[in-house]
Amino acid sequence: GAANALHPLPAPLTSGHQYVAYIANRDRTGGTLRARLQDGATNLETPSWGAEQNAIRNLVANSAYDQFGFRSNSTAVCRVTDAQLYDIQPRLDGSLDIYIFAGQSNMVGASGTTGFDLDQVTLESRALYVPLSQNVTQGAETDSSGPSINANLTDDEGIGKPIMARNPLFMATQNTAGLSPGQTIIETLCNDYPQANSGRHPIFLGAAAGGTDLFDVWNPADDARYYDLMVANVNHYLGLNPGSRVAGLFWCQGESSVPAGYAALFNSIVDGLRASWGDFPVVIMEVSGVAGTADVDNMIAEQQKLATGSGDVDELARCAYVARPSGAALEADNIHFSG
Repeated sequence: GAANALHPLPAPLTSGHQYVAYIANRDRTGGTLRARLQDGATNLETPSWGAEQNAIRNLVANSAYDQFGFRSNSTAVCRVTDAQLYDIQPRLDGSLDIYIFAGQSNMVGASGTTGFDLDQVTLESRALYVPLSQNVTQGAETDSSGPSINANLTDDEGIGKPIMARNPLFMATQNTAGLSPGQTIIETLCNDYPQANSGRHPIFLGAAAGGTDLFDVWNPADDARYYDLMVANVNHYLGLNPGSRVAGLFWCQGESSVPAGYAALFNSIVDGLRASWGDFPVVIMEVSGVAGTADVDNMIAEQQKLATGSGDVDELARCAYVARPSGAALEADNIHFSG
């Protein structure tokens, strides 16, 4: 429709509730768009977006808005093919099952897109997703509390605002063009999520950060910036409802660390977190790199010590080690998995 046209909503929004807006647009030739809500003379607009084909935005209704539309600048030309508005407040008011994505670049999604078309990504509306870094034009927002959580964090980091998942995922560091295994994990868990768990809602925290070392920024006894950021976000979402729990940790890291002492440190970190959050399960995903080289093979062997049943002194209870899929390909850098 024409720019700035408004359309009636099926029912007015609930003032004070958090919402997620999702907009798919095609055939864009320039300019920017904003989603707009209106209640009489009162407007609420999302941050603008430009080249994104699948835009997503978090917003809090500060009025009982009853109309929805778009505002464009003078050069914007595109087709909006889908527009959805989700009230996520009932989920946040219920008991949350919190899943954590942590580690480094292969979890963040710095892998390439070989064999995958980002324009075909779809929204996973069955789960909430929380990015811990801010890129407002891509729909990732935080409260900018990073430096107060850890002095080594930036104003772009902090307690994340919930949206819904779709590639490219944002985590504790940004990625605008790659793929994270997190999206597949989310969709798989949603497909199998126990519907009998009435009133429980899955929420995924994107805590991974590219190029990070277990012995440094994930170590509570050292720099600890991403450890502290992860803990602050988990504790925030646990605190929304006394029935919430940590349901699992997915770990994909090791390319930036040395193998010596890795399993012992990871074991101690998980023990400390479990003392606070309960006996949550852990999934360790195999590091990338060319198998058969010493660094890669040594790290694989070190992480395998942590798997339940390994018999090693550093073995963790409720810990699964997952090897890369057979035939998994690497991009030309031999560090990042392909799409």
